[in-house]
Amino acid sequence: MKFFKEYMMITIIIVFVILIEIITSIITTRIVENLHYYIDLVEDGVDNNNVGDRMEELSSEWQKSEIKLAFFMEHNELEKINADIINLRSNVKNRNNNNYEDIKEIIDEINYRLEYVKNKQKLSLKNIF
Repeated sequence: MKFFKEYMMITIIIVFVILIEIITSIITTRIVENLHYYIDLVEDGVDNNNVGDRMEELSSEWQKSEIKLAFFMEHNELEKINADIINLRSNVKNRNNNNYEDIKEIIDEINYRLEYVKNKQKLSLKNIF
């Protein structure tokens, strides 16, 4: 009973940290799934020649998502995704038949980075230690 108060404080702090990790993981997963949807629209739009509007939707959605993710994510990962989206926008704007593969490659890179961010934010023993 001597250290009961200290044990309770430690338990409360640990539970609080775990809850925050779960909440940020849920938020990150929802944001990444939403961004994947817009990336798929851009990828489909490359084939259908209406990629300009879809690219603007992706850019707009990324700007909203980046603000939310910046609260609890490493900024260097967000900057890499931002650079890839800017690169994608310029390739889409100046597209021709030759850079279709470049566009697909950039989309794959964005998808990879988003999955990396999502997995990095998950609550797991590997991420804790």
